[in-house]
Amino acid sequence: MLHALLVTGKRTALWVIIPFALVWGCWNALVGGYLILVWAGWLEPQGNDLSLKIIVHFRDPIPFLALFGGLFLTLGILAFLSALGLFWSKPWGRVLTILVAVLAIYLGLRSLNCGPPIIEETDSVPLGVAQLVFGAVVFAILTFHRREPVGVSILALVNFLLGLPIALFFWVWLAEFASIDKHLRDSARVFAMWASLSGFVSGLFMVVLGILLLLARWMRFAAVVSLGTAGVVAQMALGVFSLLGAFVGHDSSRVGLLAGVFLFVFLPLALFLLFLSGIEAWYLNKSPVRYALQAQR
Repeated sequence: MLHALLVTGKRTALWVIIPFALVWGCWNALVGGYLILVWAGWLEPQGNDLSLKIIVHFRDPIPFLALFGGLFLTLGILAFLSALGLFWSKPWGRVLTILVAVLAIYLGLRSLNCGPPIIEETDSVPLGVAQLVFGAVVFAILTFHRREPVGVSILALVNFLLGLPIALFFWVWLAEFASIDKHLRDSARVFAMWASLSGFVSGLFMVVLGILLLLARWMRFAAVVSLGTAGVVAQMALGVFSLLGAFVGHDSSRVGLLAGVFLFVFLPLALFLLFLSGIEAWYLNKSPVRYALQAQR
């Protein structure tokens, strides 16, 4: 009787999620479409909207308008498809909805200015709280009573929520250093470019690992270990390039600020990610967790 009530309650919750996912998806698609139209020159920024803030914030705003427009539009399409998948009771609908919920949590944190990229005056407490509540509730409902330990879902969420802003953070730095004329690049800036690339790749591995852990059908212990190992290599490369860049640039006043970025931003991030990977490896090698990952077929 209790099991039947739980199943009925979960089905009711799914029917409540569908309209919210549709509304949230339409809102993101509209924002993304608007930014793309501004990027294409078909619309002008209106008032003090997001497009104008991007234009004011970035030195070369054109690619960033396209980037953020594409991200918002893709998220809107994913949310719309996830709602349809839940409505049709398709397995991929649940997977997409979990992914959308995690993205909603990240955007909620971003709306509260708790994650990069930091764009002035784009914070919104009501929007951030609403997205956090939506994402957390949906994630909890759809991952409840899974066969694997709850720590696997938490680990997936942490990987995704950390990996996405880290990838975006280093992508901005990579775009900055890659755009510098080759004749103006010194050794420190070359190491900065390689460090940024390593950090970007490390963030991408974390995002992919988070998604893989959420997809029960694709859960394979060997795949998780391979992704984790590749991520550790990228994190070590980030640390090495940061140390080399700081060592090369410390005597030059022209790149003194960059040396500080190496020592107080890039290197601590690399050490933190390596520490996190160590905890992750310890947890995944615990017998119940390892058995759960290997048992998913």
